[in-house]
Amino acid sequence: MNAIPRKERERAEREQRLLDVAYGLIREQGLVALQMSQLAQAAEYAMGTLYSHFSSKEDLLLALAVRSGELRLQQFAKAANWLAPTRQRMMALAMADWIFMNGHPEYAQIEQYAISEVVWERASQARRDAFTHSREPIGEVIWGIVEDARRAGDLGADSFVVKELPFGMWTMLIGTHQLSHARGLLEHFQIHEPYHLMIRHLCVWLNGLGWQPLLDPGDEAALDQLCARLQAEVFPESNE
Repeated sequence: MNAIPRKERERAEREQRLLDVAYGLIREQGLVALQMSQLAQAAEYAMGTLYSHFSSKEDLLLALAVRSGELRLQQFAKAANWLAPTRQRMMALAMADWIFMNGHPEYAQIEQYAISEVVWERASQARRDAFTHSREPIGEVIWGIVEDARRAGDLGADSFVVKELPFGMWTMLIGTHQLSHARGLLEHFQIHEPYHLMIRHLCVWLNGLGWQPLLDPGDEAALDQLCARLQAEVFPESNE
């Protein structure tokens, strides 16, 4: 195995340092308040060094969103590797996303900004490509469960399911995150437990795909029991 050249290694370490400092500033002061000059000062690097890594604040946000995806993948892997029927593993993926975003609200906000049109269009193509590639492993986790379901007879062989299912789940999850972080919006419409409601809608969606065994989305007790089991068996750290 060839060793990574020292300059490349140092550059990678410096970039991680900049991302660490940027994330810390966002946690302390909020995303909107983050300025590139402030980041350079806090990280103790010259502005030229900072811009040699990130050509703009938009590039920085996409780099942070890539890191968010890498961290979320760790939670998704727990759900995918859970020894349970395929449909329950799909539900576990939704809970993995929920738990990650609730535990890292700053990343939820960063991702919301990163894929907005104003940020996405101003970011470099290289950073957009990096973001896209960072989501591929998450899609592969979902496709893996879909394939397991088809082999087990839990799901039909419709090609639509294989090609489009990750997109459907992604839109459901990201929509819930964005709406729930708009303070007061959902409360105005008397929606006080958006993630619980998302689980119910996911149940309806999986029923519509014919994913066996079907579950009554109106059976609140059964859904609560499933969520409690998921947290206990797959994500016990979320109860600490």
